[in-house]
Amino acid sequence: MNGTAKARWARAASWVLAAAVLLFAALLIGQCASIYRAGTSAGNLTDAGVRIHDIYSREIVAERFGRIAWSFWLLIASLIAALILHRPEREALTAPVGYQLAMRLKRVGKTPAMRAEEVKRGIVTALMGLGCLFCAAMTMRALRAPGRFASTDLEMVVPKLVGDVLPFTALAIAFLMAGAQLRHVSLKREIELSKDAPKQDAEPVKPAKSAVRNIARVVLLAAAAALIVAGICNGGMFDVLVKAINICTECIGLG
Repeated sequence: MNGTAKARWARAASWVLAAAVLLFAALLIGQCASIYRAGTSAGNLTDAGVRIHDIYSREIVAERFGRIAWSFWLLIASLIAALILHRPEREALTAPVGYQLAMRLKRVGKTPAMRAEEVKRGIVTALMGLGCLFCAAMTMRALRAPGRFASTDLEMVVPKLVGDVLPFTALAIAFLMAGAQLRHVSLKREIELSKDAPKQDAEPVKPAKSAVRNIARVVLLAAAAALIVAGICNGGMFDVLVKAINICTECIGLG
């Protein structure tokens, strides 16, 4: 088997492994939800409202998970195949594309095409931010809906809450992933365009002026020391000690 064919088989094994992981995870989640649904159903309750069988038990879990054991062995087999066919890359590690572009821009000037890619990345970032803000707004709207937590029955509130919030959370993650991928592609495209950009002399590094920074540090340190002294003088240190004792003895339970 030549190198190209082996690489093709290794790539196929990686895709099969990814599919096996997703399949096993979906079946596992489905069985957990099915066990919980059966354990909390009306058929598992007596007339007095007492459960006939526990929601989770060793026998129930073993019986349900035995139904999806084939997916677990498929996952193990695909993992072994992927490890056998995997070919370690011998290429040197490369820096992130953002750092590569920054280093190139120190040696070349920006062309109109490179500026266009920079504008595209700005648009992608703005759209990604707007999408996440929309998802956050819809999530807050769902959480602040009147009567959201009127019931104290968590088995009724939590599933509805998850059903309202989870889609927007997944959508926000999709926005972030798509935006990151588009920005990555744009950075790589700009790196390729920079190879034909005109060369320019590197700008000399100017020594940073640290006088203002040092003054700001001294002012902040003096203000912090003055506030600490003021807190000690007005009894604030004793209040902090009492609160710390209460937290340790009441909340954490050391007492």
